[in-house]
Amino acid sequence: MAKKTLKKINNKEIKTKISDLRKELLNLRFKKRSGQLENTSQFKKIRKEIAKYMTQKNNDLIKGKQDA
Repeated sequence: MAKKTLKKINNKEIKTKISDLRKELLNLRFKKRSGQLENTSQFKKIRKEIAKYMTQKNNDLIKGKQDA
């Protein structure tokens, strides 16, 4: 997601996106453990996405942009 569009997302949407990404990461762990996962680079991509959203969430908290 582009940096400009990430800043336009409100705090509630960021929280839901983070939880969705964490669920996806959990599912990838299960697939890896059972031997169904072929592309292990997905772990790194999802962790980076989570980090982007967490950074934006923390920046919004610092700036005082809380939307609930």
